[in-house]
Amino acid sequence: MSSITETLLQLKDKNITFDHENISECVIRHKKSLVLYGKLTYTPDCCPNCHATNGIVKNGTRQSRLSL
Repeated sequence: MSSITETLLQLKDKNITFDHENISECVIRHKKSLVLYGKLTYTPDCCPNCHATNGIVKNGTRQSRLSL
């Protein structure tokens, strides 16, 4: 993540990366909005439920909307 994006969004998590070429403007709930597309790229050490290590299967991605 670039330092400008990190500063503007006040993010501290180093595991979030943004696709700087995929930014768009759209209207969300009757307000003009700037949409940034990013990914959380972290790999957990163990399963939070059963505590199994090296057995975590990632089942794809999920789209989320965060309002700042």
